[in-house]
Amino acid sequence: MTFSTLLLASQNTGKLRELKALVPPDITLYLASDFSAEEPEETGATFQENAALKATFWQQKTNLPCLADDAGICIEALQGAPGVASKEFIGNLGGREKMFEFLAKNKDIQSNPRACCVCVLAFALPNGDLRFYEGRCEGEIVFPARGSQGHGYDPVFRPYGATRTFAEMSLAEKNRWSHRSQAVKLFLKDCFV
Repeated sequence: MTFSTLLLASQNTGKLRELKALVPPDITLYLASDFSAEEPEETGATFQENAALKATFWQQKTNLPCLADDAGICIEALQGAPGVASKEFIGNLGGREKMFEFLAKNKDIQSNPRACCVCVLAFALPNGDLRFYEGRCEGEIVFPARGSQGHGYDPVFRPYGATRTFAEMSLAEKNRWSHRSQAVKLFLKDCFV
């Protein structure tokens, strides 16, 4: 498979920064923000469904090969929540700081901090082909929130084997651990090897 341009279908600047650092430099990148269109509503019940919604929407809108992702954190003590609703979970609690407080006060999480970050990439091509790539990073919720890098849950998530949270890592270091980088590596292996 060969292509020289790729649309990254996200308005999240943190995600875009991570994706751009992983894509080969000879690929011309376009961003969803380069085009005037409303984001499609994420109505899927799974990461894969939401990634597919975004990838097919933007591919049809631009006729470019399109890579979209959906990602979130699954906390064992919350029976896998917030999962696909990770963004809404933050909003419903009144923002990141209040979400961090909620997690820190949750006795179930204190006794079982296991969590998993999940990223599913959907790659939509102009010929109608749709492919998926999934990355997972096992770790734990830590308190207090620490670090100023990254986005979302990064200040409270530490991968197993790491001594720092995602938010304490440089982008290059985070990309050695993260669920998103794992998914992108599968995409690159499928499309460029």
